[in-house]
Formats: sequence, structure tokens, C-alpha cells
Amino acid sequence: MPIPQTPRPDIVLTFRGLMVLSFARNCEVGILLNTPGQHLLTIDVTRGTKDGAPEFIDRIDGPHIKRQLKLEVSKSHPRVMPFRNSGDINDFGLTVDFDELYKNGPPIDVADAGFISFMDINDGLFFTERQSMDLLQTGAGDNPQFQNFGKVAVRIGAHIYLDEDGSTASFKHGGAEIFKAEHGEDLTYGIDVSLSRYGPHPHDARDAEYYYTAIGVQIPPQQKIHFKSTAHMNHKRRAAASGIPKYMFIDPQAVCFTSVLSQTPISSRRPARR
Repeated sequence: MPIPQTPRPDIVLTFRGLMVLSFARNCEVGILLNTPGQHLLTIDVTRGTKDGAPEFIDRIDGPHIKRQLKLEVSKSHPRVMPFRNSGDINDFGLTVDFDELYKNGPPIDVADAGFISFMDINDGLFFTERQSMDLLQTGAGDNPQFQNFGKVAVRIGAHIYLDEDGSTASFKHGGAEIFKAEHGEDLTYGIDVSLSRYGPHPHDARDAEYYYTAIGVQIPPQQKIHFKSTAHMNHKRRAAASGIPKYMFIDPQAVCFTSVLSQTPISSRRPARR
């Protein structure tokens, strides 16, 4: 069954675009420094009553982002947990996991300098919020023969519940606290982290190749897995039928997936989980 929307979470997170979520220990999000053109980095923070419309609190953009962000939940047993339910629209298994892709190949090396910022999270239920309309294609080596990989997660969501007396959550940007949520409040906070293309993708987009500027940098060329997807024609048909410009259909293509490392840490500050 899909992720339940009731009771309403105390904090709702969304991740979309070119970033890596590592689950080596809790969750650490690495936001890519180098991306194709037309990729805009924004972190939007909102707050609203649990049955009302959210209000805007803050926006952090690329030129002003600090190296470190942190969402720290204080309760008796904080836990990061992927939602796994094969066949479910919210199954975390729809994410592209580089550790899984290379499970029979070379280890995934990480270049800290390839990330503009890191975000630490110590609690939450993580799931596929939206899957691509088109198919991701993969191929290995210098002259890859691309084959369909399938539909993949282009948005990853997470829900955090402050369901114990005295439980709190603090979201910090650098040393500045953006908000502090507390158990029993009739409020839901939102954190939307986006590094997606704000214009239409080219016909033969290769956005995910930029992951190799931060992870898998040293993988030999003959073993490197490459990615592409072809523009989903329904975007054009829907746009033509509705009169809405096709760039308004902003869901990322499959090749602009948000990636995962299930075992490899993305910061040298952390030991790997075994």
C-alpha cells in the first residue's frame, strides 16, 4: 500500500534532481557541485497547520548555501528507514542505487570536492515520491549498447513523526537554526531540496553522467555504466492538447534521477556501514 498521509507528518522532505542520498549511516545527502546547464539549486522551507496551506519560511539558493546542513531529530530511538514494498508506487526499490549497480564491479570512490553541500538527517521514512514517465537506459563501456533499465524514482520523499512526548527536530543551515519543531504542535514543516532542470530536457539527455564528477570518479572507462533517456513524447502531446508550454511539465526525466548509495558513505567523516 502507498505511504499513508494520515496522521500528517510533522516534517515532510522532498529531494529531486542531481544529488546522492547515502545510507551508510543514517542519511547524508550530497548535492552535486557540477551539473548541466539550466539546473537550479534551491532549498525551500515551509510551515503550515496540518490541515491548512503552508507558508513560506526561507529559501536557500546555490550562491548562498553553506557547506553543511543538518536535520536532527531528538527522540528515544531516531531511525532512518527506507520503505520497501515491491510493486508499490512508493517502493524505495525504484531508486537508482550505485552500490547495487556496481555490486559485481569496482568499489564506489567518492570525491568530497564534487559536492557543493551536505545535509545530515538522523530520522525518517524514505520512499519514492514520484517515478519517471519515461524509461532510464543504461550501457557500459566506451561504446555502450543501451538497454532499457526501467522507470526510476525522480523524487525521493521522507516523512518524520515527532510522536513522543518531548521529541523535537531542529533544522540548521550552517550554524543558523531555520526552525525547531516540537511534539504536539499542529504544524507540518516542509523542506524541498531541488537540483532539477528548469527548462525542457534535450531529446537525448545525459544529465546523470554528472554523478561521475563526485562518485565513481576512478571507475575504469571500460567498466563505467552510462545513462540516458529519451524525451517522453506524452509531454509534447499533453502540452499541445492543453495549450500549456511543454517546459511547464517539470517532472524530471528518468536521466535526472535522484541517486542512492546504500552502503558507501559520501563524506570521509563517516565510517561505512557493514
